[in-house]
Amino acid sequence: MAEYESCITPLLALAENSDTVTGVTFATSTAALVGHVSRTLIVVGQEDFIAVEAVAPAGVVIVGVSSENAWHDADGNPAEALNRIIDRASADSSVVIWMAGAATNAALHDEAKLLGLHFAYLGASSVKYVREGHAATILGARPDDAEERRSYLARIIDAAGGLGKRPPVGRPKKSKVPAARASTRGGSAIAPNVDMDNGTIWVAGSEGQRVVIAEFAATITATYRVFDDLKDPGANDATFMHDLEIVTVRDGRRVEHSLSAISDANLQHPRGWLNKLPGGTQVVYSVMNRTGEAIASAIRAHEPAGTIPQIDVLTRTGWHETSDGMIGFLSVSGLLTADGMCDHARSQLPKSLSMIALLDTALLERKKEIQAARNTRAMYKELTDANVFIALWGVACHAVAGLGLGAVGVLVGKPGSGKSTVAYGISAHAAKEFNPDGRGMFTVDATTANVNRAGSALHELFFIIDDARKRETARKAEAMAEGIELIVRRGYAGGFAGHAGSVQNPATGVWESGVPDLGSPAMLLIGEQLPDSEGDGLDSTKERMYPAQIELGQNIFRSGNARRYIELSTSELPQVHLAAFISWLAAQMSGDTDGRAGWTARWEAVRRSAEDARADIPVSTRVRKVSVVPQIGMNVWLAYLLAIGAIDEQEYEDDLAEIEVLTRKTALTHGTENVTTSGFEWESIMNSLRASYASGLAVIIRAKRGGNAGDHVDPDFQLTQKLLGFEKVGRGDTPTYLAMQPRDVLAILRTESKYRGLTEKDLIAKFAPVALTDPGKKHKIAVFGGVRTQTLSIPMALFENERADAISQSATDQTNPASAA
Repeated sequence: MAEYESCITPLLALAENSDTVTGVTFATSTAALVGHVSRTLIVVGQEDFIAVEAVAPAGVVIVGVSSENAWHDADGNPAEALNRIIDRASADSSVVIWMAGAATNAALHDEAKLLGLHFAYLGASSVKYVREGHAATILGARPDDAEERRSYLARIIDAAGGLGKRPPVGRPKKSKVPAARASTRGGSAIAPNVDMDNGTIWVAGSEGQRVVIAEFAATITATYRVFDDLKDPGANDATFMHDLEIVTVRDGRRVEHSLSAISDANLQHPRGWLNKLPGGTQVVYSVMNRTGEAIASAIRAHEPAGTIPQIDVLTRTGWHETSDGMIGFLSVSGLLTADGMCDHARSQLPKSLSMIALLDTALLERKKEIQAARNTRAMYKELTDANVFIALWGVACHAVAGLGLGAVGVLVGKPGSGKSTVAYGISAHAAKEFNPDGRGMFTVDATTANVNRAGSALHELFFIIDDARKRETARKAEAMAEGIELIVRRGYAGGFAGHAGSVQNPATGVWESGVPDLGSPAMLLIGEQLPDSEGDGLDSTKERMYPAQIELGQNIFRSGNARRYIELSTSELPQVHLAAFISWLAAQMSGDTDGRAGWTARWEAVRRSAEDARADIPVSTRVRKVSVVPQIGMNVWLAYLLAIGAIDEQEYEDDLAEIEVLTRKTALTHGTENVTTSGFEWESIMNSLRASYASGLAVIIRAKRGGNAGDHVDPDFQLTQKLLGFEKVGRGDTPTYLAMQPRDVLAILRTESKYRGLTEKDLIAKFAPVALTDPGKKHKIAVFGGVRTQTLSIPMALFENERADAISQSATDQTNPASAA
């Protein structure tokens, strides 16, 4: 004990004051163990604490809380004493909570859950619960032997587990009643009787005696209405499921059980769900004709109408507003609102996606929230090409914010380029199973049937599809192209892009046209290469993509390898961040005077303004609109980071400016070029230069009317801009041309990491097919600042007409900078 003496005094002093200040008491006999053992038992209730302290097992810290809500003050702030204990605990510390009644009382259940969440957020490696009655009663019933009680208590702690389902609100605690009254307790005159006290279901015999038809009793504790509210808002085709409380009697001992999600139709087939219970295969019931239906009727009739909570379970994720005006985001764990998770509604997902359960933010501390936000921003800043992150996270955030779809984020790169690692870092925000060390959400194979409903349940969330690559046969390539078209059109227009399958009318048996799938997930596509540009018929599909590319030989990670990015994305922080972001969004929507509609309308106005600001980019209207989607998604996300203090005003402005430039450049480049990984030909380089010019990064000194451009600096030229070249008026048969110095061109191109290995010699060689040269030379001489200089010169019409060709509904002179000058 000598090694623990230094910590005894302060903890004892804390214990002396804690009863009156916070209601938290530290067992004197175990105070010296704090910080040196891995297990802590929290006992709620003064009498229970005294009983446990008297027989504290070895190696367990005992902490008492005087009542169920004494661990926090009136404003919900947790007692500092609890924080200090967990802060001192070891990395593998675990907490066991014993709050008598939490398994049967909704209010106690809520307090126990919040207390457990508090310890989890503070860093406890596990939080478990003792689902028993009062410790003083249970231990007092044991033989009057301290060692025997200590051993028994140790076994109870070892057997601790989950908290279990929340009991129904307002449901009275069942008390022991005489058997004669069991037949009238919440039953029906035409249904058999459920006796929860004695664990039987019975009917009255001809002479009034009880005839037992089942050696168990069951009652409904919650009912779930399961339906697709997007296709069936009236729930006309809903199915129903129930949570059951079941009582059996074994060896004279009454045992309670709980089962979840038993379909209403299966109530009349009790063998299927009884077998799920410990020892359930030995529980018997009558096999007489229609006994199963009688048992189902008894269970349904046992509780009076109106006392069983009915919870809507929607077959999707996404935003939902309850009948009482509560706005939240659906997940399998409940409805995430501005105040945390509630059980007013939840989602049901396919088994392959059932791990996507948003975390409860009810007790999330701002410090942890900021840490999680900065973790995701560190992932963003770890990439050498920010556009790679923007293409995925920006599109995802646009959907999560409830602003709809309008673009498919696409990331291409050769094997080993890091594209899957980057993408799985994004998907780790939805569930830890999808992190870079885990598995992918979905992989495209060579059949379109496999992609028809990919991600359809993840409404207003995101779905990542990997392995879009060129196939070795024409048939497989065509199938891949068809699969990509389905994915892209869903990710752009939502649902199944308006297409409806045939369904059989259950009443008539006739096959009819069904309602289209209306789920709208953000689709993020990852692959080695998209289908080739020529002959695939996918031009309009490609316009719906927002592409980013990891070039051959490019290191996408600033630290030199993927290790740092993987560390950031495999912690619990990505999940915390997405939940906190959604909770903030719910607060913004709830706080708007017009609710969610008003909040989204304001951001849609921002999006339209951004689209109008790109009217000068000579690409199709669709490409311009697509390029704005990730920008707005990133802007909403940055607004959240700024609001919680994760970034300052300068970082916010810098990030906005970077995103504006990159999305604008991508619009121009993507409007004229297919996304491949084939190398740096002059067309690709030209598109990058055009994009730099269109975004304002680079400038061209224009020719004066009737002559060449002067050697002066344009008064609108900014020091932050780079000179692309001079417009020169040709003589004789030489057209007006753009004279550039290779070093100036490289200075612009090297702002993109994919061009950092390009040399002047490479540049001249790439442009050789289109460059203007003097007779017998490999270059053209032009005057720069009064000095004759070797230049890389191309026809001005090539620089501008190529751009004009991409315009589908604008006149050439409206978009040609030369004519405007």
